[in-house]
Amino acid sequence: MAKFDGVVGRRLLTVDEKPDELTLIFEDNRFLIVTLKDGKLNVESIPE
Repeated sequence: MAKFDGVVGRRLLTVDEKPDELTLIFEDNRFLIVTLKDGKLNVESIPE
């Protein structure tokens, strides 16, 4: 799963919770945004 290569081995700094969204903030300004849409989990990695 190449989209997660940027966060593998990075230290997790902060977790931000919102309704239907979870943002994981890693060192080096890398983010994983997990959302719930139509009962399915969607994950976006920034930067990819």
